[in-house]
Amino acid sequence: KRVEDKTCNQWIHSQEAYSGIEGEEFGWEKEMTLVLKKIDKLPDHLKIVIILRLKEGLTNQEIAEYLNISLKTVEYRFHKVKIVLLKKLPVK
Repeated sequence: KRVEDKTCNQWIHSQEAYSGIEGEEFGWEKEMTLVLKKIDKLPDHLKIVIILRLKEGLTNQEIAEYLNISLKTVEYRFHKVKIVLLKKLPVK
């Protein structure tokens, strides 16, 4: 499925997509309210990769396969997500 798929887009806009995300991977446990607000404002094509990583625990390769995009595209999207999220979050 591609990120443009209606079901996938509906999921990333639901509360279910955000439940259970703790931010341990990036060291943001205490800042998760701010992180989740920033994630929610991301464009869908960026939002889906970070949610699939944090919520589902998927690897870059698994995300690429799930979204039917290249591994390089997933890596680029993570790079963009980190730039956006790190603008106002502490680096640990």
